[in-house]
Amino acid sequence: MATKQEYQNEMEARLKDLETQIDELMTEATQSDYDEYLADIRSKQEDARAKLAELEEADGESWLALRTEVHQAFSDVEDALFVMRSDSE
Repeated sequence: MATKQEYQNEMEARLKDLETQIDELMTEATQSDYDEYLADIRSKQEDARAKLAELEEADGESWLALRTEVHQAFSDVEDALFVMRSDSE
């Protein structure tokens, strides 16, 4: 099992990758049709960032309880990216 610091580093790298993907989509998305998608993705991105901040503040073994919420927040961002990409093709 990963330590809290290892897990946190992994999630921070994952968030950075997702942010890069979002920025690329925002650059490509010039049509107003994507505004709603982008707003949704940004909202989910902020939720993921907030969960990661909660994880950073967790002490002892309480961080283990947050893992499910962190994973869900990141999955929500990835799902929103997938939907936008699928609809834009």
